[in-house]
Amino acid sequence: VRATQILAFEAQVALAVELGVPVNVHSRNAERQTLEILRRTKVQGVMHAFKGEPALAVEAAKSGRLLFSFPPSLVYKREYQDAVRALPVESLLLETDSPSLAAGGPKERNEPGFIGLAAAKMAELKGLAKAEVAELTTQNALRLFRRSASSLSDALAGQSSSRSLRSVKPARWKKAPEGY
Repeated sequence: VRATQILAFEAQVALAVELGVPVNVHSRNAERQTLEILRRTKVQGVMHAFKGEPALAVEAAKSGRLLFSFPPSLVYKREYQDAVRALPVESLLLETDSPSLAAGGPKERNEPGFIGLAAAKMAELKGLAKAEVAELTTQNALRLFRRSASSLSDALAGQSSSRSLRSVKPARWKKAPEGY
């Protein structure tokens, strides 16, 4: 099963590279291997709700291609807090991840409006004002998604663009192995 997951993930990453769009990855118990695949392919993207070793995140962030996002549960999850402390602000994002990963614990329903709780905790951990965190994480998101957002806008508007999704024919579509 694991080998099939790796093949499928590599195919998805290759498609993102072809289309010129970032990936959004939630890796559970495979952070080292996931980050190695992302490093090797030179794809841009987000590691969503990263709970791996902070040193792995810091090393991956050095490329400037990967950002790390954290939900409102940052207020109580030590793994998230350790990663935020270790990472440079240029590689941080905030996320809502509704309805999961609420600030009040796993049984609480999360809402997008709770993102301010994550921003406040991130500000505390980084020694910044909450407004600074909001501005920095917004700029980080714009830096990552601006190019893909304009490609998507062009495609939806029907404009001709060399990166238009309508004009791209992915060459890497593969039939899934038996039993997948």
